[in-house]
Amino acid sequence: MAPPRSPKQLRAKRTRRELLAAARQVFARQGYEGATVEDIARAAGCSKGAYYFHFASKEETLVALLDAWIADRSRRLAHAGAAQPDGLVPAVTKAISWEESGWEAGLLVEFWSQAQRNEGVRHRLVQAYTSWQATLAGVIARAAGKDGAAPLIPPQASAAAMFALADGLALQSCLRARGASAYQTAAAFGLLARPGSLRRAG
Repeated sequence: MAPPRSPKQLRAKRTRRELLAAARQVFARQGYEGATVEDIARAAGCSKGAYYFHFASKEETLVALLDAWIADRSRRLAHAGAAQPDGLVPAVTKAISWEESGWEAGLLVEFWSQAQRNEGVRHRLVQAYTSWQATLAGVIARAAGKDGAAPLIPPQASAAAMFALADGLALQSCLRARGASAYQTAAAFGLLARPGSLRRAG
């Protein structure tokens, strides 16, 4: 059993959590390039000294946020993988939709933008999407097998298309463009997750 944390350790953990929450808002609102350490510290109600106690640089904060988002989406996707076939579409929609996730869609722009400039960020994203698509493809294949219908679209392609749809709608929302409703998104996911239904409907 781990020893109880001291009040100082608890305060430090809370401050780090507050800095990350502030960075989420600042990066989503101002963009990574437009944000400064001072902006993040001010939004968190901390000093620059407190910021640098927890993070060596602005880049380290971005990477910590990226890792947290990857871990969160991975957890939600693993949970969706345990759903029964008839609950697959709602579970997947909840797992990978930005609207459902609670994360700011503007962060996706920043993650992808920095991936073009930062090899560490790019590597993390490539690994994450590769893992997510493999996981989701496995879920789709199992659901198709239980339905007894051979999918018209390979599960890996369906999984890639579902992530493209979810993240594309998130990017549209950043432009204040009107994206698909939750119902329309789920309907599109349903066709991708159970492509055999296209054959039966045709």
